[in-house]
Amino acid sequence: MKPKLILMGVAGALALTVVWYIALWSPQSDKLDKARTERTAAEAKADQSQLRLTKLKKLEANADVMARDRDRLAAKIPDADRIDTFIIDLNRRATESGVALASISPQDSAANAAPAVAGAKSTAADTIGLQLQVKGNYQQVLRFVDSVRDGDRLVTVETMSLATPDATGALTATIGGRMFVSQNTIAAAAPAGGS
Repeated sequence: MKPKLILMGVAGALALTVVWYIALWSPQSDKLDKARTERTAAEAKADQSQLRLTKLKKLEANADVMARDRDRLAAKIPDADRIDTFIIDLNRRATESGVALASISPQDSAANAAPAVAGAKSTAADTIGLQLQVKGNYQQVLRFVDSVRDGDRLVTVETMSLATPDATGALTATIGGRMFVSQNTIAAAAPAGGS
């Protein structure tokens, strides 16, 4: 009888262990795993929020500088294309830099318009594409590009290629870029009703 009793005791203890595992341990273990997963997700979200907060604080700290830069750049964007005055200024800068301005090719702003992107914010300026060709030595060409960049008009230089120097050592530089015109004036000048 004793072996039967021992066997029943072991079976009872095993059954009790199985019931304890199924009823108590397993659900608590699942809850613990779920809590760990939620904690990891919350920590990741907190880290992202902290990074965003840090960036926003930096932006806030630089708000005065950004406002000053915005105003400075806005002053360099005229309310009309004024290509005639731009060409006169470009000729003066070329002469001061020591380069010969071989050609200026402004391109229609409609040809340079970026495709509309759903949800994208509209910029406050329209662009006019530029292709310039100048001739001079390397230092003169760089001085000209710097002069155009630092001028009264907001102009970006996006491409520049240099041809092999000619017999006199002069380079021909082809410069591609954009200048900007306020869209407020463009929109105001457009006919109402689209016809």
